Amino acid sequence: MIFLDSILRWVKYEKWHHSFYSKIEATKQAVVKTTKILIEQSISQQKEGRTMANSMRAPSVFNLETYVDLWLARFDSYLEINRIFADIDKINILGSYLDDTTFKLVDSLVHEEI
Repeated sequence: MIFLDSILRWVKYEKWHHSFYSKIEATKQAVVKTTKILIEQSISQQKEGRTMANSMRAPSVFNLETYVDLWLARFDSYLEINRIFADIDKINILGSYLDDTTFKLVDSLVHEEI
């Protein structure tokens, strides 16, 4: 009888052990599948972002007659779509969109404040 009890306990243990590891394996597979989906979505979003950035034209050159609010809204959108977030990068890019007269004026104002 003791031998039979041992066999039954061993069988129960093996069933539990198999069930436990089957659940772990199923969880691993679900995690891998979810990770793959998230990576594919991220790649897709990056491609869409690049497509939008490529289709988004840069704002026109800023001059003293430019409607400031509208130009700044376009410039902010342009920076956001191109994922430019650092202030120093924004300032450098902004400088490249100023006409010569405006650039000299802004430059003189910046140096006055220093």
